Amino acid sequence: MDEQQRMHRVVYGKQDSSLEYFKRFAICDCLTLYMPNTYTAMGAGLELFLHKFKPNEKYVLPFANKLPEEISRKFRPLAYKIPKRIDTFMWSPFHDALSTYWSLQDNVRHAYRFKGPMLRDLGMAKQMIKPSKEAIPRHIKEMNEKVDRIWPEAKKIMVFYDDSRFQMCSAKKRLHWYRKVAQEVLDWPIAQVKLTAGDPINKADAENKTNLWLGWEHYCPESRELFYNRIREIEDNYGK
Repeated sequence: MDEQQRMHRVVYGKQDSSLEYFKRFAICDCLTLYMPNTYTAMGAGLELFLHKFKPNEKYVLPFANKLPEEISRKFRPLAYKIPKRIDTFMWSPFHDALSTYWSLQDNVRHAYRFKGPMLRDLGMAKQMIKPSKEAIPRHIKEMNEKVDRIWPEAKKIMVFYDDSRFQMCSAKKRLHWYRKVAQEVLDWPIAQVKLTAGDPINKADAENKTNLWLGWEHYCPESRELFYNRIREIEDNYGK
């Protein structure tokens, strides 16, 4: 796998990117992959952003060229591009709140929702203790400071997924705690995802609709469009 192929090995295939300029840079998961002019650093937790992401540089995951081709397809993205300039930075507490944390022997804890145990079984990772509750507000504050430092002109938006269909009580409680802490630390405007009629409520409901059930955190095209319009509304009125 050459460098160009590795950089394109992202979710749903090729994701447009640039080291020089991109309109939006999102540390979210699937939600923002559909948004025009938006680069999504999917699967990137706070600590990865704080310690490894540098403007006008690429970051390649330590295992990128160590996995067999058929297995590496399960671990997209394998690398990230961090633009020198952006107009908007978006971050959601979603990924960090619902992840476990793993060492890839590169001096940072990587946040993984599902892939950590797979990497462990392949000998690429070992489990680490989650950041303490006391560390979370500090990491969020440091993220805000880093954005101001590397992208001083960027608008900053916090993204909240709709979790009304999320049934795992303990994880949902942690997600709500994480959101609360984020709001206490940051004064960013919030873009809240809202469900529309096309969103299946559960797997059984999806069987009676054209929408494929991929989990509570996925949304139908109408909901994604509504969310995108909310992002543009915030951008247009930012600081007013």
